[in-house]
Amino acid sequence: MKDGLIKVAAASPVLKIADTEHNAQQIIACIRNAEKDGVKVLAFPELSITGCTCRDLLTHRVLLEGARRALKEILAATEETEMLVFVGLPYAVGSRVFSCAAVLYKGRSSRSCSAGERPRDGLCPGRAGAARAGRSRSPLYASLE
Repeated sequence: MKDGLIKVAAASPVLKIADTEHNAQQIIACIRNAEKDGVKVLAFPELSITGCTCRDLLTHRVLLEGARRALKEILAATEETEMLVFVGLPYAVGSRVFSCAAVLYKGRSSRSCSAGERPRDGLCPGRAGAARAGRSRSPLYASLE
């Protein structure tokens, strides 16, 4: 912090559609470059781990699991940084998939939630009526960690 201000940045890495390993490496490179520049808050685009235009593939377990592995790799890369990082990924709850943002800091992630949704009971997004209607509340990924 300098003069009570922090540096905030947006990153736009060169992504490959549905290539979560490549995208994770590009995101990590952006994080490292931003850290060198003194950035304290860094935001990435929607679905940056998978690429936004692969919408038809977002329900496939292989891509969802790849996104989860990539997030773990990105989390590990943030362990030694003093930077708050927002990264986009698909997030599955039951049979529904949402475009979410994971909030990362020092190798840990908070809950993520879809735009316009509020997390409930640690799930993303968990619309209020789903549990009361007796539908399954067990998501594919209840936690980002």
